[in-house]
Amino acid sequence: MVVSRVTKLLAVGLALIPLSVLPASTAQEPPRFALLIGNEGYADAIGKLVNPHNDIKLVGDALRKLHFTVTDLPEGNYKGINTALQRHIDALRRAGPGAVSLVYYSGHGTAKPNTTINYLIPVDVEKPDDDLWYSSIPLKDIVEKLDKQANEAIHFVIFDACRNELKIPSGKGIGDDQGFARESYPGSMIVAYATAEGKKATDRGEGGGTYARTLAEELGAAGIDSIHMFIRVAQRVRDQTGQMPYLTMSAPPEFYFAGKPEEGKRKEAISPLEICQQVASNDSAAVLGAMLEIYKESQGAGCIRARLEEVRRRGGQETGTVIPAPKSLVVPVKESSALPPQTVISFRGLSEPVRSIAFSPDRRHVPSGGQDRTLNLWNAKTRALERSIKGHSEEVLSVAFSPDSSSLLSISADRKLNLWDKRTGKLIRTFEGHIAPVTSAAFSPMVNGCYQPARMGH
Repeated sequence: MVVSRVTKLLAVGLALIPLSVLPASTAQEPPRFALLIGNEGYADAIGKLVNPHNDIKLVGDALRKLHFTVTDLPEGNYKGINTALQRHIDALRRAGPGAVSLVYYSGHGTAKPNTTINYLIPVDVEKPDDDLWYSSIPLKDIVEKLDKQANEAIHFVIFDACRNELKIPSGKGIGDDQGFARESYPGSMIVAYATAEGKKATDRGEGGGTYARTLAEELGAAGIDSIHMFIRVAQRVRDQTGQMPYLTMSAPPEFYFAGKPEEGKRKEAISPLEICQQVASNDSAAVLGAMLEIYKESQGAGCIRARLEEVRRRGGQETGTVIPAPKSLVVPVKESSALPPQTVISFRGLSEPVRSIAFSPDRRHVPSGGQDRTLNLWNAKTRALERSIKGHSEEVLSVAFSPDSSSLLSISADRKLNLWDKRTGKLIRTFEGHIAPVTSAAFSPMVNGCYQPARMGH
């Protein structure tokens, strides 16, 4: 494993899967350290949880099999979390360059309204009032400490928070949103959360939450790089619970928790369709470049190249879904009972070049937009064109699905953003006011949701 001296910070929050036997070669890797925080015994006014102790046991057992030195912190209060974090950093510094760090948090977390500041809520917070922000720990503080004080280590930070049991009333300076906002973090990183923007995570599960159980299982999958291990976790959690785990990256290293694959026998960790789905919302040229290097022989490499070119052209600041402009949509799909492995599906029948496609979170539909000024909705399984929606006077530059797959957003050179009902095809609302063509947009969070991103680009 080659490790740059630049900090590799991988902050992640999702749910994971089954454990395999650790290859003997993994034991020769640099030292590995994990700090696992599980908060469940909150005051009734905040909301008690059931599974955080089970969560850190599941993840801890998996990490110990991967030769991590694990520190468990059940019921972390404000002082306890900060002290444990500093001891974790000191251990990394003593271990020297190349050490591996994983910080996992299971418990309550939220974002301060009208800001992009996220907080972990220690177990000793007593009331959901304005003092909550002064008694909680900003996630960015944790990330910056790891980045600045242990900058020769590889860092994974996992936020399994945003629980729907959190009791935060509106109208008292706290607000309605009860989860994380998208933040920018220092250094190279992956930021991931247990559920999607605008949603909350469940605390349900026998012997542990779905997120933690899936993570524990996937950590032991040999021959799979860390990026796509987390992607697999996200997809499994989505299929099991309907949660949409959120993941963003910035120049992570190629890293394998359970050992590298044998030379010439690298197992495909993710199907071409899943690759295309993942890169569609990634706006980091560095991460896309790293993914292209790993998956350059995959059928999904075309999606990565196209997205990388578009992100570079737009300066790496937008999150819209973009592919090249063909007159048919060629989408590689994963193995299923209805389709042979590695099939490439073509959606044909368009008369003008396509500017953008997206994948519905439930993976049932593929919307497209292009020079014909039309939003087309395709059935991902049958390849049939279910609906053509007209409502723009200029070409459609980008399309996006809502997190619950119920509505569509079309973004056009006519400087309008149209929100459509997916089921009926009816226009819900038109957003106007831009003085130049709109090239991309993202859904802002729902009420009582987890994250608060909202970005548009010209």
